[in-house]
Amino acid sequence: MKGLSFLYLPPFSIVARFMVTGSLMGILVALYSLYMVYTSFSYLPPLVHLFTVGFMSSFMIGALFQMLPVVAGAVIENPLPKATISHITLTLSALIFPIALTFRDSYFSILAVSLLAFSLLFPSLIFIRSLFNVESHTPTVRGMKVSVAIFPIGVIVGIVLYVSITKGLIDPSLLVKFHLGLMIFGWTLNLIASVAFQVIEMFFVTPPYPKPFAKTFPLAVVLFTAIAVLMPDQWIFKIPLSVAMILFALLTTTRLMKRKRKIPDPLVSFWYVAMAFLSLSAIVYPFATLYSPEFWRFLLIYGIFVQSTIFAMAYRIIPFLVFMHLSQKGIPNTPTMHQVISPKSMWISFYISLISSLWALTSAFLLSTKSAFFLAGMLYLLNFTIFSLNLINGVWVYIRKIRSQPEVFSL
Repeated sequence: MKGLSFLYLPPFSIVARFMVTGSLMGILVALYSLYMVYTSFSYLPPLVHLFTVGFMSSFMIGALFQMLPVVAGAVIENPLPKATISHITLTLSALIFPIALTFRDSYFSILAVSLLAFSLLFPSLIFIRSLFNVESHTPTVRGMKVSVAIFPIGVIVGIVLYVSITKGLIDPSLLVKFHLGLMIFGWTLNLIASVAFQVIEMFFVTPPYPKPFAKTFPLAVVLFTAIAVLMPDQWIFKIPLSVAMILFALLTTTRLMKRKRKIPDPLVSFWYVAMAFLSLSAIVYPFATLYSPEFWRFLLIYGIFVQSTIFAMAYRIIPFLVFMHLSQKGIPNTPTMHQVISPKSMWISFYISLISSLWALTSAFLLSTKSAFFLAGMLYLLNFTIFSLNLINGVWVYIRKIRSQPEVFSL
C-alpha cells in the first residue's frame, strides 16, 4: 500500500454506483449489438458511444473519484453530491445519446448533446481543480494530469463534430480524427497507463516500470497522437504511436511475469489479455484509415483491450474497498477480498470474456456473417451479465455487513 493515502477515502457508494451502472451498461451494449444484427442496422456510432460513454466512462469517472484522493492525494471536497450529479447525468446521457444517434431527431439530439456535455465536463472540471493543486510527485500523478486535461478538450471537439455533421457546416474528417485521437489515446490510454504505473507494482508485487519511460510516456502519447492526426492519413505517421503502445504492453507484461507471487491469478490473466489486444491494435492502427474496415476492426480490438483492463481493475477495486471500508468501521468478521468476489467467479468471468473476445475477433476478420455476429453478441451478453452479477454480489457483501451493524449503518 506504499504511496496511498486513506485519510480522504470517499464513501464506498460512489465507486459502487458507477461500477455497477457501468457493468449494466455493458449488458446494454451486447443487447444493442444483437438488435443491430437482427435489423441489419450497420450504423456503428450509437454502439460505439454506448460502449464508451455508458461502459467505459462510468468505470473511469467512478475510479477517478476514488483514486485522486487515495493515489494522488488530490482531495475532492464534499464528493458525494458531486458524484451523485455526475452519476445521474452520465447514466441518462449514456442512454439518450445513442438513441439520438440512431433516430437522428433534431430536438431530441439537442437534449442529448447538452446532457452529454454536462455529464462529462462537470466531473472533468472537478478532477482538474483537485488534481492540479497537488505536486506531480509520481509518474501516476503526472500521467493523470495529462489525461484529465485532455478529456474535456476531446469532449468539446466531439460536440463541435456532432454539430458540424448535423448542420453540414464543414468537412468533419479532421474533427473526427481529432476527437478519436484525444479520447482513445490522450484520455483512455494515458489514464490506463498512469494507473498501471502504480497498481501493477502495488497489487501484484512486481518490479517498477523504468522511471524514464513512466515519466515521459503520457506526453509522448500526446505528441505522437498529434502527429498521427495532423499529418496525412498514412501509416508512416502512425508508427510512433503504435511503437509506444507496444512498448507499454511489453513492459507491463514483463512486470507481471516477474511478480513475486507466482500463483495463478485471474486478474493477471486479464492484464495479459489486455496487453495482447493492445499490441494487436497497435499493429492494425497504422493501416486503419478513417471509416475503412480496418478502422472498425481497430476500434473492436482496442475496445477489447479497454474492457479487459476494466475487468481486471474492477475485480480488484471492489473487493479492496469493501475490505478497507469495513475494516475502518470496525465491523467484526470483516470478509477477506477473496470472500467478497471469489477467485472461482473471476476465473469463470475471465474464460467467458476471453472466448467472447476471440470469437468477436474471428467474426470481424474471417467470417463476417450474420450468424457469427449474432453468436458474438450472445457471448458478450453472457460475458457482461456474469461480470455484473459478480460486482453486484461484491457490493451486496458490503451492504449486508453494514446492515448487520445498525450503529454504523452508512453507505
